[in-house]
Amino acid sequence: MSKISLKEFKKMMLYDVVEKNSCIEVNFCVDDCMEYDDCWLGKMPDLQKKQSIYWYGLVKDGSQAYDYNSLEEFLKVKIFNGKNIVEIWESITLISYW
Repeated sequence: MSKISLKEFKKMMLYDVVEKNSCIEVNFCVDDCMEYDDCWLGKMPDLQKKQSIYWYGLVKDGSQAYDYNSLEEFLKVKIFNGKNIVEIWESITLISYW
């Protein structure tokens, strides 16, 4: 498990998955939060539209799964109990990423 800076995270999420036909997947938790103890986020290509899709999968039952078309929207959406990921970044611990 590790911490990275918000700047490093944004840089990772700017990787061109469409051009490289790849994806980014990050398993993470929000420290001291039982609800968000095994979450996923990522970026994948929509090759038909030639654009990236940013996504969250916050709980195991799939009830908190979200897709966004831009990094800005992905970072600003308030899905963590009324806060966005930027606001809680200091409490994010990365479990694994690729």
